[in-house]
Amino acid sequence: MELKQYQKDAVKEIYDAAKTLRKMRVQIEIGLGRRVIIADLLQKWMNEEIKILVLSPNRSTCYQLKDLLLEVEKHVGIALSCEEYQDGIVLLTTYDDITQTGSFNFGIFDIVICDGIHYLDGSLIDGITENAHTSFIGFTSQLDDNVTGWFADAKCVFRYTRKEALNAEDILKGYEFESLVFKLFKRQGYNVDFTAQGNDCDYDIRADKEGKYYAIEVKRWNRTVSQSMLNRSIERLRQAAQSEDRKPKPVLVTTAVNLPQDKSLQDDIIVIGLQNLLYMVKGYPELEKLLMSSVEYSTDDINPVQPPFAWTSQGSAGEEESVIQRLKKQVETWKPEGTSNCKAYEELCFKVLRELFADDLAKWKEQKSSNDGLFVFDLICKIKSGNKKEVWRFFEDYFQSKFIVFEFKNYKEKITQKEIIITEKYLYLKALRTVAIIISPNGADENAQRIIRGVLRDDGKLIVDLTNADLIEMLEIKEKDEDPADYLCSKVDDIFISMEK
Repeated sequence: MELKQYQKDAVKEIYDAAKTLRKMRVQIEIGLGRRVIIADLLQKWMNEEIKILVLSPNRSTCYQLKDLLLEVEKHVGIALSCEEYQDGIVLLTTYDDITQTGSFNFGIFDIVICDGIHYLDGSLIDGITENAHTSFIGFTSQLDDNVTGWFADAKCVFRYTRKEALNAEDILKGYEFESLVFKLFKRQGYNVDFTAQGNDCDYDIRADKEGKYYAIEVKRWNRTVSQSMLNRSIERLRQAAQSEDRKPKPVLVTTAVNLPQDKSLQDDIIVIGLQNLLYMVKGYPELEKLLMSSVEYSTDDINPVQPPFAWTSQGSAGEEESVIQRLKKQVETWKPEGTSNCKAYEELCFKVLRELFADDLAKWKEQKSSNDGLFVFDLICKIKSGNKKEVWRFFEDYFQSKFIVFEFKNYKEKITQKEIIITEKYLYLKALRTVAIIISPNGADENAQRIIRGVLRDDGKLIVDLTNADLIEMLEIKEKDEDPADYLCSKVDDIFISMEK
């Protein structure tokens, strides 16, 4: 697991505090990867043969933590319920499981992690006995000190907010569009802060420049929005701005296009739509890709329009080329080393795919678990509405697949039929996902290719096998200002051409 700096800081503070404190609190806002922090802590403590219990609000969280651990420790003993637990292994389970077990002895563990401390109710608290050796660590997204319940008197050993993450130039999962707007204004010389929404104000970002102040609300809407919804958002934002001493200028930023104009409502407010954002990201290749992946519909027919205030385009086309060149070099020199660099391979593939298909695909959800937690695929994307490119229309029209599953296999050898069979289990029609793309350094062997054709023939599910060489080819196509989706279309054609009876 590759941790960001604040996650490394959190691990160190918690690890050191657990040596002396019996009860502590960790306050991290949603979207900042606290499960990665928990998984890294577990790995450290397991190496010291420390007995650990992790309580989570739902079963899927337990499976996610298990998968994170198995990335680095293939043979670790993990139980996912009290019934499975044996002495000496890690127990990852839910609050409900502990409650249903009845009398439960927390004292058999050296470390107890409570993910979501508000789930720790009275019946569980009664089972916590006073003992000298067990340390309880409570994770919460609540940032103030008005914490109630059993952890109310616990010392806060680490606190981190989305505002701090954005100031550190991190892109937050689940907050990509907010991150984009924050970074755009920051790179234009504005002083920007991510607000603690719901506590002291009702908008997302504060900004100021040259003595002028702005209250920025970010709305990720579809292509069109009704006048009534726009009016309500404008009125709420205006009231929030007027309630502040500095009377900041309200700015509404949205992914909608051709916003309805009601001059009576917009005289004192700046409204920025997608056509303005397309203009504003010019010269910022990274932010342009982030914008494209945040929008859930095709933007081919939308022309950039200068926003209704001063904005200076930055950067150059050469910057864009350097991104592709850098990615191409990374793929060309990639050496698979199994689990030791599998996460890095996933991140590289993610960057390449977003570079290639940000205009075509949306959502970009990494490490998605199935509802029962039994399967975890690496990435799932949604085909943007209104996309007219042949390959995506083919997936939608003939396979009724609105979503595409991506799997990344960092294997030294060719992938086998086992990987194809596992991937096939992720695909089913009712979920509108019947197409998967598997990417690996060296592709699939003959048996795997035969299973791919069999799955297509017998079950109507399409699995496309891509190699690092294919990624390089598509990056070169993109570098020439041509469409890599055409190359993907040719790969799909090859599958159908090679089909036996």
